Amino acid sequence: MALIVEDGTGLATAESYVATTAVDTYVAANYETSHAAYTQWTAASTAKKEIALRVATKQYLDVRYRFVGMRANEVQALMWPRSDAYDPDGYEIDSESVPQRVKDALCELALRYVQGDTLAPDISGTAAVEAESVKVGPIEISTDYAGSVSPVKKYTNVDGILSPLLVPGGYVGRS
Repeated sequence: MALIVEDGTGLATAESYVATTAVDTYVAANYETSHAAYTQWTAASTAKKEIALRVATKQYLDVRYRFVGMRANEVQALMWPRSDAYDPDGYEIDSESVPQRVKDALCELALRYVQGDTLAPDISGTAAVEAESVKVGPIEISTDYAGSVSPVKKYTNVDGILSPLLVPGGYVGRS
């Protein structure tokens, strides 16, 4: 099945913000030919690249972040394009386009997927109990854990690319 790329009109069937060829260009411009991201992306089949873009768009990017503004129309499949969206300098973001920052972040996520990263793994770890207290009247139970286990995988460079397009605290936790 051919990948359906958002064209800025708010397609109800869109699956990605970029085509595989856009990632090809991004990889060539941003990675040395010896880098694993470059070699693994260029060696991947078109089908695998399309799956990577679908997963990165619909299972990570669009559910992990809270973007400024609101979707441009109610039937669009993806979070972009958006209306009433402004960049940090106060300039309105075109409501009939997808910002380059979103496209670049998607390229980074798709590269990780092709390299074997699931983007949103199941987390099955637990933290050790550091302190526990029980009080009988009125009932009170308290448990403190050492360290923490987060079900959310973070990509610092993707977060940085997208930060100007996010509402304050614009990360959505996934479990």
